[in-house]
Amino acid sequence: MKTIVTLSQKGGAGKTALTLNLAVAAQKAAFKVGVIDIDPQQSSAEWGDQRAEVTDEGPSVIGGHAKGLPKLLATASDGGADFVFIDSPPGKNDAHLEMARLADLILVPCRPSVVDIRAITATAEIGTLAGKQVWVVFNAAPPTSPYLVEQAREALKTWDIESVPHVIHHRIAFVTSFAQGRGAIEEDPNGKAADEIRNLFDWVRDQTGLPTGKPARRKAGQTVNRTAGV
Repeated sequence: MKTIVTLSQKGGAGKTALTLNLAVAAQKAAFKVGVIDIDPQQSSAEWGDQRAEVTDEGPSVIGGHAKGLPKLLATASDGGADFVFIDSPPGKNDAHLEMARLADLILVPCRPSVVDIRAITATAEIGTLAGKQVWVVFNAAPPTSPYLVEQAREALKTWDIESVPHVIHHRIAFVTSFAQGRGAIEEDPNGKAADEIRNLFDWVRDQTGLPTGKPARRKAGQTVNRTAGV
């Protein structure tokens, strides 16, 4: 099982949307997927409740607390999960450090702006303390201003912070799909937002060493075990 954590000291970076869209992409690639929502706002958990009214195919989403994370991850592993995505709260504290230590991959969503980039260094320190590398994902980037992302990449290099080669742009499919308990891949499968998420998920899969998707193991008609977190 691979654990993917999205971290950001700054609120409004797009952690929840990124987490859920990657989880849906993993589910569509025939992996067994769970999402754990540690953010007190519980936006991912609410999305999961809404999604359960539309489909039972997953991913399973549960709310939790940082102190209970090891137990939740153990339950997910016992349940056969391939991926678990963790939606973390904003800020920087001991809980974030513990999440980083448990992660196989740490993603830091960041808008390509001066304010957001300056906040990255504090988040990157969490990865350093945990002995893990963090990867910045440029998120909600203006589609018509690619130079902003390139400038942001250059700024990160001065702090030796790595950035993911794939960029997530601000697209309406991310907004409309979230409101329906869906992912951009489901909202507009042939759209640019779907392509961006697929590309990012493929990169995540490669980084974690998992092969391409395999046939879904859930039997027809079987419901998702929402309490197990998988």
